[in-house]
This record gives sequence, structure tokens and C-alpha cells, in this order.
Amino acid sequence: PPRAPPPPSPPAPPPTSTPPPATGSGGLFTVSSNLTLSSGISVHQIQEFLQGTPLEGDAGYFVQAEQTNHVSAIYLIGDAVLETGWGTSALYTSKHNLFGFEAYDANPYVDGQTFTSDQDCISYVSWFVSVYYLTAPGSQVANYGGQPGTVPTGQYYHGPTPAGMNVDYASDQSWASKIARIGVLLQSMPA
Repeated sequence: PPRAPPPPSPPAPPPTSTPPPATGSGGLFTVSSNLTLSSGISVHQIQEFLQGTPLEGDAGYFVQAEQTNHVSAIYLIGDAVLETGWGTSALYTSKHNLFGFEAYDANPYVDGQTFTSDQDCISYVSWFVSVYYLTAPGSQVANYGGQPGTVPTGQYYHGPTPAGMNVDYASDQSWASKIARIGVLLQSMPA
């Protein structure tokens, strides 16, 4: 009997004549990139990448979050693009939730946290990721936004990479690979 054709492969990124340049101290973005290193991505590259989407105006907030919380802007943008469908999800349009933050699989829209603005979401989630996912356990850091007290680091730490974050951050086991593919596309934007 004839064999069934194989299932279609996921779409590949658009072909380029040469690989995108490795930028910033983090190099070419992969599932093993250290998310605590500077990405080297400019506001202009981010604006070009997000041009025509509701996320375009957030370019400066992503860079500010990288500088303030030491979380790669490439990761933040990749996660925002993935989780919002380029700024089209209901969770984003009604709750300014760019990262699916607290949007658990059983009831993501109801569970997903509401933020007052995109900037508020980017600022808080980048802080949260830095403290709980990207910093090893064993230290205390100031609470968010000048709130009293300190919080322990590393509750979900499995290394400061997309692959390490994927252990506890997303139920999708290919989440880190998807973030990396988006990151490579962002890095290919002209500086």
C-alpha cells in the first residue's frame, strides 16, 4: 500500500544569504543564550521588527527593562511576540499582559494578570523573571517597585537560559525553541 505523506513541517524563518550577525555580549540568540547579558539590540532594530504591530511603541520599554533588570531584550520581545501573537491576543488587548503572565492553561484569560500599561507589564515581568528564573538561589533582593522587604532569589532557577526557563515557565516544551527562532529574526534586523 502507498505510504501517507509526512506531516508538514513548521514554517522556517525566511531565508537569508548569510546568518544574522551575533550582536551584544550574548552572541547569536539560542536556547542556550545567557539571558542576563546585554543583547546589543537597538531601539531602532526593535521598532523595525515590530513595525505595524501594536507592540511597536514598546521598543524603548524593552531596552529599559534590559538595562534596569538585566534581562535580555531579545528574550522579552520574543516572549511578547509569541504570547500575544504579535499584539493580537485578547489577554494583551484587554489586560496589557504581554507575556501570558499567570495565564495558566486551564483558564488563561481569567487567570492572566491585568497590568495598567504595556510599560507596567514589561517592567514587572522582567523584574520577576530576573529574580525568580535567572538568579541562582541563595540571596535576597529588594522587593519590586520600592515595596517594603526583600524576596529570595531563584525559586525557578534552572540556569539563566531560555532552556532553563522552559523547565518551569511554560507548559509548551518547545517554548524555548520558539523564543530562539524569534530572537534570531530580531537580530537579523539592520542596526
